[in-house]
Amino acid sequence: SILASKLAAVHEFAKETGISTECKHKIRRCVKFNINKTGSVFSEKHDLFRELPKTLRYEISMAMYSGAAKEIRLFNQSDQALVIAFMPLLKPLKFNDNEFLWRENNYSDEMHFITRGRVNLVLPENEVTYKSFLKGSYIGEIEIILKLTSRISDAQACGNLETLSISRNNFLSVLNDFPEETKEFRSIAIERTRRIHEAKNQLRHILQIDKEEKVSNLAGRENVLKSKYYANPFFSSEESDEKLNILEKEVSLAREEISQISQKFSSFESCLTELFDKLDTLSQHLSAK
Repeated sequence: SILASKLAAVHEFAKETGISTECKHKIRRCVKFNINKTGSVFSEKHDLFRELPKTLRYEISMAMYSGAAKEIRLFNQSDQALVIAFMPLLKPLKFNDNEFLWRENNYSDEMHFITRGRVNLVLPENEVTYKSFLKGSYIGEIEIILKLTSRISDAQACGNLETLSISRNNFLSVLNDFPEETKEFRSIAIERTRRIHEAKNQLRHILQIDKEEKVSNLAGRENVLKSKYYANPFFSSEESDEKLNILEKEVSLAREEISQISQKFSSFESCLTELFDKLDTLSQHLSAK
């Protein structure tokens, strides 16, 4: 029967989204009421959600996926209608540490709301991080909003990452019903694009300077060692071997020093990333006020 089909769909919906038993019972009561009043035919799962009162739809939206919407800053700052429009269209995904969500120039087919972990934007040539997005943020909307078919960055999971994703078509469909929010999304996307390109170029510039300094320092050190080695052309074969061993040890020590400098730079780069994260969070907090 129609009622049995809808109640089965309620059970499936509750199981998939993790809503509370109380919410599930409220949905069941509404479904029974609607069936008794209208006897309408159930065509798909989302029809069930649309039939419910707005207040109940919002309550369910905020409870779905263990209350994930409460942790997403966008939904805490938006009208209830936007939350209701988004949440039933979201799909939970999981990524392993260092797994790529996408690579630069991949097709931009979806956006993600981060519910656990962190997403790093990394340079494609060496996977060094230049920007991070934390739990509660969203990522992947830039290319969709600005009508770019290809990704402008490499996005990599940091730790065990969990997201709620929405397809490109569904995202655009929701935005069509919210023109004011679309303008804000576009404004943020333009600013984010500028910051991403700026951070990427700055990091590449720093890495290039660091590389040139290391090469210059190594070359200078080796030249000094060579000059020591060739300072006296009149030495025996045994002295030659001994001097060569000393030279090799000093070159090895020089390379080890360069490696330590590189590690210190990586630590500095991580501190910069954390600072950028805190600045982004502070900026979003101030914007909300």
